[in-house]
Amino acid sequence: MENTTPSNPNKKKTLVLFDIGSVLASLDFDYFYAIGDCLSKTKGFQKRYESSVIDKIAMEGKLSETEYLEELKKLINPIDEISLDLIAYVYNLCCKTQIDEMVQLKKEISKAGYSVGILSNMNSTIHKHLLNNYPEMLETYDEKSPSIFSYEVGAIKPDNKIYESIKNFDKVIFIDDKQMYLKKGIDEFGWFGILFTPYIDLSETIRQIHSDKTQPTKNFKIANNMVELKIALNNFGVKVSAL
Repeated sequence: MENTTPSNPNKKKTLVLFDIGSVLASLDFDYFYAIGDCLSKTKGFQKRYESSVIDKIAMEGKLSETEYLEELKKLINPIDEISLDLIAYVYNLCCKTQIDEMVQLKKEISKAGYSVGILSNMNSTIHKHLLNNYPEMLETYDEKSPSIFSYEVGAIKPDNKIYESIKNFDKVIFIDDKQMYLKKGIDEFGWFGILFTPYIDLSETIRQIHSDKTQPTKNFKIANNMVELKIALNNFGVKVSAL
Protein backbone atom coordinates (compact mmCIF):
# COMPACT_ATOMS: atom_id res chain seq x y z
CA MET A 1 0.00 0.00 0.00
CA GLU A 2 2.11 2.83 -1.32
CA ASN A 3 1.99 6.23 0.34
CA THR A 4 5.22 8.22 0.35
CA THR A 5 3.95 11.27 2.26
CA PRO A 6 4.55 11.32 6.03
CA SER A 7 1.32 10.86 7.96
CA ASN A 8 -0.53 14.06 8.84
CA PRO A 9 -3.34 13.33 11.33
CA ASN A 10 -5.34 16.38 10.25
CA LYS A 11 -5.19 15.50 6.55
CA LYS A 12 -5.98 11.84 7.22
CA LYS A 13 -9.26 12.92 8.81
CA THR A 14 -10.32 14.29 5.41
CA LEU A 15 -11.71 11.55 3.17
CA VAL A 16 -12.05 11.90 -0.60
CA LEU A 17 -14.62 9.28 -1.51
CA PHE A 18 -14.84 7.95 -5.07
CA ASP A 19 -17.69 6.23 -6.86
CA ILE A 20 -16.62 3.57 -9.39
CA GLY A 21 -18.91 3.68 -12.44
CA SER A 22 -18.34 6.79 -14.61
CA VAL A 23 -15.82 8.09 -12.06
CA LEU A 24 -13.02 5.51 -11.87
CA ALA A 25 -14.36 3.19 -14.58
CA SER A 26 -15.88 4.09 -17.94
CA LEU A 27 -19.13 2.27 -18.71
CA ASP A 28 -20.71 1.08 -21.95
CA PHE A 29 -24.12 -0.42 -21.26
CA ASP A 30 -25.14 0.02 -24.90
CA TYR A 31 -22.44 -2.49 -25.87
CA PHE A 32 -23.62 -4.90 -23.16
CA TYR A 33 -27.18 -4.63 -24.46
CA ALA A 34 -26.06 -5.09 -28.08
CA ILE A 35 -24.14 -8.29 -27.29
CA GLY A 36 -27.11 -9.52 -25.26
CA ASP A 37 -29.30 -9.02 -28.32
CA CYS A 38 -26.82 -10.94 -30.48
CA LEU A 39 -26.98 -13.95 -28.15
CA SER A 40 -30.73 -13.74 -27.76
CA LYS A 41 -33.38 -15.44 -29.85
CA THR A 42 -35.39 -12.23 -29.73
CA LYS A 43 -34.49 -8.56 -29.67
CA GLY A 44 -35.33 -6.24 -26.82
CA PHE A 45 -32.83 -7.53 -24.28
CA GLN A 46 -32.29 -4.05 -22.82
CA LYS A 47 -35.98 -3.65 -22.02
CA ARG A 48 -36.16 -7.12 -20.48
CA TYR A 49 -33.08 -6.47 -18.37
CA GLU A 50 -34.25 -3.10 -17.10
CA SER A 51 -37.74 -4.41 -16.33
CA SER A 52 -36.38 -7.37 -14.38
CA VAL A 53 -34.52 -5.08 -11.90
CA ILE A 54 -32.04 -7.91 -11.26
CA ASP A 55 -29.29 -5.30 -11.59
CA LYS A 56 -30.61 -3.49 -8.51
CA ILE A 57 -31.38 -6.72 -6.63
CA ALA A 58 -27.84 -8.04 -7.16
CA MET A 59 -26.36 -4.70 -6.09
CA GLU A 60 -28.35 -5.03 -2.87
CA GLY A 61 -26.71 -8.40 -2.25
CA LYS A 62 -29.98 -10.29 -2.55
CA LEU A 63 -28.65 -12.53 -5.34
CA SER A 64 -25.43 -14.51 -5.21
CA GLU A 65 -23.14 -14.30 -8.22
CA THR A 66 -24.39 -17.64 -9.55
CA GLU A 67 -28.03 -16.68 -8.99
CA TYR A 68 -27.53 -13.38 -10.76
CA LEU A 69 -25.82 -14.99 -13.77
CA GLU A 70 -28.52 -17.65 -14.01
CA GLU A 71 -31.21 -14.96 -14.05
CA LEU A 72 -29.24 -12.98 -16.61
CA LYS A 73 -28.95 -16.06 -18.84
CA LYS A 74 -32.73 -16.48 -18.73
CA LEU A 75 -33.13 -12.91 -19.95
CA ILE A 76 -30.56 -13.32 -22.73
CA ASN A 77 -31.27 -16.84 -23.95
CA PRO A 78 -33.01 -19.46 -21.79
CA ILE A 79 -32.93 -22.11 -24.53
CA ASP A 80 -29.39 -22.55 -25.84
CA GLU A 81 -26.49 -24.01 -23.89
CA ILE A 82 -24.53 -20.94 -22.82
CA SER A 83 -22.04 -21.21 -19.97
CA LEU A 84 -22.27 -18.91 -16.97
CA ASP A 85 -18.65 -17.94 -17.66
CA LEU A 86 -19.75 -16.54 -21.03
CA ILE A 87 -22.70 -14.79 -19.40
CA ALA A 88 -20.31 -13.20 -16.88
CA TYR A 89 -18.04 -12.11 -19.73
CA VAL A 90 -20.97 -10.50 -21.52
CA TYR A 91 -22.08 -8.66 -18.39
CA ASN A 92 -18.58 -7.40 -17.66
CA LEU A 93 -18.59 -5.69 -21.07
CA CYS A 94 -20.66 -2.94 -19.46
CA CYS A 95 -17.47 -1.87 -17.65
CA LYS A 96 -15.29 -0.73 -20.52
CA THR A 97 -12.01 0.26 -18.91
CA GLN A 98 -10.27 2.10 -16.11
CA ILE A 99 -10.25 5.91 -16.27
CA ASP A 100 -6.51 6.34 -15.86
CA GLU A 101 -6.52 10.06 -15.08
CA MET A 102 -8.96 9.52 -12.22
CA VAL A 103 -7.08 6.56 -10.78
CA GLN A 104 -3.91 8.64 -10.92
CA LEU A 105 -5.66 11.54 -9.17
CA LYS A 106 -6.82 9.19 -6.41
CA LYS A 107 -3.21 8.11 -5.93
CA GLU A 108 -1.99 11.73 -5.89
CA ILE A 109 -4.53 12.63 -3.21
CA SER A 110 -3.36 9.72 -1.08
CA LYS A 111 0.29 10.67 -1.56
CA ALA A 112 -0.56 14.20 -0.42
CA GLY A 113 -1.62 12.71 2.92
CA TYR A 114 -5.41 12.63 2.62
CA SER A 115 -7.54 9.52 2.99
CA VAL A 116 -9.20 8.09 -0.12
CA GLY A 117 -12.04 5.60 -0.23
CA ILE A 118 -14.58 3.84 -2.43
CA LEU A 119 -18.39 4.00 -2.16
CA SER A 120 -20.08 2.16 -5.01
CA ASN A 121 -23.31 0.47 -6.02
CA MET A 122 -21.92 -2.82 -7.31
CA ASN A 123 -22.69 -6.52 -7.52
CA SER A 124 -20.25 -9.34 -6.81
CA THR A 125 -19.75 -10.22 -10.50
CA ILE A 126 -18.38 -6.85 -11.55
CA HIS A 127 -16.41 -6.52 -8.30
CA LYS A 128 -14.56 -9.75 -9.09
CA HIS A 129 -13.92 -8.51 -12.64
CA LEU A 130 -12.41 -5.25 -11.39
CA LEU A 131 -10.27 -6.97 -8.76
CA ASN A 132 -8.84 -9.30 -11.40
CA ASN A 133 -8.29 -6.71 -14.12
CA TYR A 134 -8.03 -3.27 -12.49
CA PRO A 135 -6.78 -3.69 -8.91
CA GLU A 136 -5.32 -0.16 -8.82
CA MET A 137 -8.81 1.23 -9.43
CA LEU A 138 -9.98 -0.22 -6.11
CA GLU A 139 -6.88 0.65 -4.09
CA THR A 140 -7.25 2.95 -1.08
CA TYR A 141 -3.57 2.75 -0.02
CA ASP A 142 -4.50 2.37 3.64
CA GLU A 143 -6.23 -0.59 5.27
CA LYS A 144 -8.13 1.84 7.51
CA SER A 145 -9.69 3.64 4.54
CA PRO A 146 -13.18 2.49 3.51
CA SER A 147 -13.96 0.34 0.49
CA ILE A 148 -17.75 0.10 0.56
CA PHE A 149 -19.61 -1.99 -2.01
CA SER A 150 -23.39 -2.12 -1.91
CA TYR A 151 -23.76 -5.89 -2.31
CA GLU A 152 -21.64 -6.39 0.83
CA VAL A 153 -23.60 -3.81 2.84
CA GLY A 154 -27.03 -4.99 1.66
CA ALA A 155 -28.13 -1.53 0.54
CA ILE A 156 -27.55 0.75 -2.44
CA LYS A 157 -27.15 4.49 -2.70
CA PRO A 158 -29.15 6.53 -1.79
CA ASP A 159 -30.19 4.30 1.14
CA ASN A 160 -28.94 5.69 4.46
CA LYS A 161 -27.40 2.36 5.42
CA ILE A 162 -24.59 2.52 2.86
CA TYR A 163 -23.71 6.12 3.79
CA GLU A 164 -23.61 5.15 7.46
CA SER A 165 -20.72 2.81 6.61
CA ILE A 166 -18.47 5.87 6.34
CA LYS A 167 -17.31 6.73 9.85
CA ASN A 168 -14.60 8.54 11.82
CA PHE A 169 -13.74 11.33 9.37
CA ASP A 170 -13.96 15.07 10.04
CA LYS A 171 -14.70 15.89 6.39
CA VAL A 172 -15.95 13.74 3.51
CA ILE A 173 -15.76 14.90 -0.11
CA PHE A 174 -17.76 12.58 -2.34
CA ILE A 175 -17.21 12.36 -6.12
CA ASP A 176 -20.11 10.74 -7.99
CA ASP A 177 -21.94 10.98 -11.32
CA LYS A 178 -25.49 11.10 -9.91
CA GLN A 179 -26.98 14.15 -8.23
CA MET A 180 -29.32 12.25 -5.93
CA TYR A 181 -26.47 10.24 -4.40
CA LEU A 182 -24.51 13.41 -3.71
CA LYS A 183 -27.57 15.21 -2.35
CA LYS A 184 -28.13 12.47 0.21
CA GLY A 185 -24.56 12.70 1.47
CA ILE A 186 -24.63 16.50 1.61
CA ASP A 187 -28.10 17.03 3.08
CA GLU A 188 -28.19 14.20 5.60
CA PHE A 189 -24.56 13.47 6.45
CA GLY A 190 -22.88 16.86 6.12
CA TRP A 191 -20.60 15.81 3.27
CA PHE A 192 -19.26 17.87 0.38
CA GLY A 193 -20.12 16.70 -3.11
CA ILE A 194 -18.70 16.93 -6.63
CA LEU A 195 -20.77 15.86 -9.62
CA PHE A 196 -18.29 14.46 -12.17
CA THR A 197 -19.85 14.46 -15.64
CA PRO A 198 -17.33 13.67 -18.45
CA TYR A 199 -17.83 9.90 -18.46
CA ILE A 200 -21.55 9.60 -17.68
CA ASP A 201 -23.22 6.65 -19.44
CA LEU A 202 -26.86 7.58 -19.98
CA SER A 203 -27.74 3.92 -20.68
CA GLU A 204 -26.49 2.68 -17.30
CA THR A 205 -29.25 0.50 -15.88
CA ILE A 206 -29.39 1.93 -12.36
CA ARG A 207 -29.55 5.46 -13.82
CA GLN A 208 -32.98 4.63 -15.23
CA ILE A 209 -34.23 4.08 -11.66
CA HIS A 210 -32.24 6.80 -9.91
CA SER A 211 -32.76 9.66 -12.34
CA ASP A 212 -33.61 12.51 -9.93
CA LYS A 213 -31.44 15.48 -10.94
CA THR A 214 -32.35 17.78 -8.05
CA GLN A 215 -29.12 19.46 -7.04
CA PRO A 216 -27.93 20.19 -3.52
CA THR A 217 -28.05 23.84 -2.51
CA LYS A 218 -24.77 23.90 -0.56
CA ASN A 219 -21.32 22.29 -0.45
CA PHE A 220 -21.73 21.19 -4.06
CA LYS A 221 -19.69 21.61 -7.24
CA ILE A 222 -20.06 20.37 -10.82
CA ALA A 223 -16.93 19.22 -12.65
CA ASN A 224 -17.25 18.80 -16.41
CA ASN A 225 -13.57 17.96 -16.85
CA MET A 226 -10.44 17.15 -14.86
CA VAL A 227 -9.41 20.78 -14.44
CA GLU A 228 -12.77 21.67 -12.91
CA LEU A 229 -12.58 18.61 -10.66
CA LYS A 230 -9.18 19.65 -9.32
CA ILE A 231 -10.43 23.20 -8.76
CA ALA A 232 -13.45 21.86 -6.86
CA LEU A 233 -11.22 19.70 -4.67
CA ASN A 234 -9.00 22.69 -4.01
CA ASN A 235 -12.03 24.80 -3.05
CA PHE A 236 -13.06 22.08 -0.60
CA GLY A 237 -9.61 22.14 0.99
CA VAL A 238 -7.88 19.20 -0.71
CA LYS A 239 -4.59 20.41 -2.12
CA VAL A 240 -2.38 17.99 -4.04
CA SER A 241 0.55 18.44 -6.41
CA ALA A 242 -1.67 17.57 -9.39
CA LEU A 243 -3.46 20.88 -8.83
